[in-house]
Amino acid sequence: MTIQESLARLSDQMKRMEERLQYIESTGSSRYRTRYEDDEDDGESAEEAAPLSTRSPPPQSEPGQTGSNGIDIVRNDVSTTAKTGGAEYRLTTDESGNITYHGVTALNSGPDVMVSPTLLATQGGGPAVPIPSLAESVSQNQALAPIFQALAASKHISVAPELGDALLSAFHCYEVFEITEHAAFLRDMVLGGPCYSELLLMVLYASASRMIDGLTEEQKLAQGDLFVKLAKAYLWKEMEGPTRITTIQSLLLLSARECALGEVSQGWNHAGLAFRMIQDLGIHHDPESVSGVSNLSLEEQATRDRLFWAAFVWDKALSMALGREPTLPPRPGGDPSVIPDFTNDDEPWTPFFVHPLNCPASLQGYVYPQASRSTVFRLLSRLAVIAHDIMMSLYGTKSRDNVPHVRMAFVNKTQKRLNELWSDIPAHLDPWPEGPSPPPHVFLLL
Repeated sequence: MTIQESLARLSDQMKRMEERLQYIESTGSSRYRTRYEDDEDDGESAEEAAPLSTRSPPPQSEPGQTGSNGIDIVRNDVSTTAKTGGAEYRLTTDESGNITYHGVTALNSGPDVMVSPTLLATQGGGPAVPIPSLAESVSQNQALAPIFQALAASKHISVAPELGDALLSAFHCYEVFEITEHAAFLRDMVLGGPCYSELLLMVLYASASRMIDGLTEEQKLAQGDLFVKLAKAYLWKEMEGPTRITTIQSLLLLSARECALGEVSQGWNHAGLAFRMIQDLGIHHDPESVSGVSNLSLEEQATRDRLFWAAFVWDKALSMALGREPTLPPRPGGDPSVIPDFTNDDEPWTPFFVHPLNCPASLQGYVYPQASRSTVFRLLSRLAVIAHDIMMSLYGTKSRDNVPHVRMAFVNKTQKRLNELWSDIPAHLDPWPEGPSPPPHVFLLL
């Protein structure tokens, strides 16, 4: 199929999709339920301008303790912290099983999150069932990825399976913020799991359109715009329902594409909406301070953790590029150096080309070093924490009253943190001027 035929087919499929969406709107769907939620204060931390390492943890409420207004902080004669085992926040579910979170002032937070079946040590009172570790689950997903990729051929929307596979492969090859995970997405694309949605699929198509070879710049832009139009139609429907992780991922990717095309206001607003949804799910809090997070599967916990740091890194990149204060503060006590592995770091990184003949002669036969995606992401997240502290402590509105010696002390401490970060970069990731440019995710760090 030629490029022109693919574009024509895409245009036809888009018309069919619009008809499908009109049908959904006219008939309604039980999947989407309107939910009202109170606005939350974006500034979660009172010490936002201080370096992460100097912040004190939020105060814990003791049974019978009174707040500043003299009101006993209890619900149903049981203190909040007693009900949550010392945690300040709770993950709960609504009548449809959708997850949200509530703080200490919530009046009706709903039932606790059910324990994930994958965490149950026994089934029906029988013998103990071994729980696979997160590393084992990641390894299994990656081993099965080629099989799921073949099975997902019939799941592509609006494009030929070959083009759909190429778009997904290109995106995950050149992805830098680690917002999605390729193997888990392919698996749930086949099985209908929570890591997949039609909205996210359209956004991945749109983001990858500028990454594939064989198209002119005009064709890449036109193809991406068609996918974005479809994605926004899906987004409109998803906004009528509860917050989903795939919706957050889609908004972050839309924001990145829009900013890359100069549509700064749209990119800024879509990113802000994603940050708000992160708060709706309680992802912005340290998991240890949220009761119920441990009931989620290990993969869900790791996905939430990685999504926060991906959004945090994007927030810093966007804020620095636009000269604005960051929107998403660090987790109190959060440490990005403990982000679990989500890929096999030892596998080599290889650039993706739809047509191998389009590979430059200088790259043919070149062996790249290991991808080290998990390692690079941890280092990039640590760098983003430092960047946040610099922006807030030296350039933020709250920093204007800092006296010179306070600023100098911060600069000296920050220099030490940067030196420690640089010393932790593995030798194989050091820039090598003789070879080709490093992979995009490594280039962003260095």
